[in-house]
Amino acid sequence: MQTNLSSSAGPNIAYLPLMENQTALRSNRSYIWLLLVILSTQFTPNFSFASWRQVEVAASVKGETALIGITEKESTVYESPKKCVFATFDFSSKKISERIVHRNSGFEFSANPTTAISSNGTLHVVCMSVMRDYSKGILEYSKSVDNGTTWTPFKTIVKRHNGIPDKPVLAANKDGSLLLGFTDIILDSSSGSLKVKGAIEYTTSTDDGESWSAPQNMASPPELQDSEFATGFQGTSVLPTSDGYLVAFSEYGGGGAYACLFTQRDGCKEIKLVTESSIQVPVIQITENATTNAIAITIQETHEFGQVYLAESKNKGASWMVKEVSTSGTMASLDFVNGKIVALIAEMRKNDSNSSVITSLLEFTSETLEKKSLRILEETRISGIAYLGAYQTLMKISEKKAAAFWISYADGNQLLKIDVISVD
Repeated sequence: MQTNLSSSAGPNIAYLPLMENQTALRSNRSYIWLLLVILSTQFTPNFSFASWRQVEVAASVKGETALIGITEKESTVYESPKKCVFATFDFSSKKISERIVHRNSGFEFSANPTTAISSNGTLHVVCMSVMRDYSKGILEYSKSVDNGTTWTPFKTIVKRHNGIPDKPVLAANKDGSLLLGFTDIILDSSSGSLKVKGAIEYTTSTDDGESWSAPQNMASPPELQDSEFATGFQGTSVLPTSDGYLVAFSEYGGGGAYACLFTQRDGCKEIKLVTESSIQVPVIQITENATTNAIAITIQETHEFGQVYLAESKNKGASWMVKEVSTSGTMASLDFVNGKIVALIAEMRKNDSNSSVITSLLEFTSETLEKKSLRILEETRISGIAYLGAYQTLMKISEKKAAAFWISYADGNQLLKIDVISVD
């Protein structure tokens, strides 16, 4: 079933529920609300940190179709079970599909959704299901060949014991191949305390997701050091190109950020250092200007609000220009729109009496990486906030338009929002 968009909150603001698909795995009957903000409209509902529900958003765009994946908590309790939820959205007709819900009962939670759309129109989704103690985890895959009307049953394509396959990122190339990159988290219990190390692994499909290769190593980690919690590589961000896949990742605990060109034949060769830093989270996103072949990457230092960097290379990664673009940001997502670097970012602003989270669009010049504010999408006062997950995704729709997907910090974080923007 599809639902037509109808206004219920004044000019240019519309709400609609993503209804649970009856053929999907059973879950509670809660709703996810999708708010479509048309162009320059701004909306700031009330904020209630205690009742937030959605914690991650991923999206893929092809033509007028967006494939959206989110993680939804099953209750307002912080450690409550999570599930992956997927739906499609049509930009021209403003119709949303029924949602499909996936929650694997054999694990403590299902999260980290990732999506891709093949050149033939096939929709692909992956959901991670893991145990909290890192003892085991799997990546499960499903696809739709009728634009989200029906989906194949979820099947396991990666399985790990004594560790988990973390932070999956799915990408579809123009040749029809699929690449799923993930961090292979390895549990080391020899010291008597929880420590992990990570390697970048991948699996591929050349038959539209029907079968997948055995996972292989893309980038090997260093030996486990005497770190507080983790060492090794974390990531990853994957971008399809005409030459293969651009891959970016970081080294946990201070090694810096890296990038490479991955091909099926040669693997990930010539891993190049983007910047040295005390980075503790994955590279957030990598993108390429198809006209100039410039590459841009966003990098974040901590799991909380902190330093966010933008890096650009105009010589296929041989050298990089790196600039700090925020001292209090989180999870910046970017793309080249009308030849310009545009980023979607959430930033924390603090004063003596209260704090605010500001979700905004930024534009950067390609020559100097100087920034200017395109639009503040939302500003919300809060009393306190910690790790927020992957809260925003920016995807180019056409040469001069992009779609911003983010989960609002307002109204208990129960609103997924979309803003369609034009860049002159």
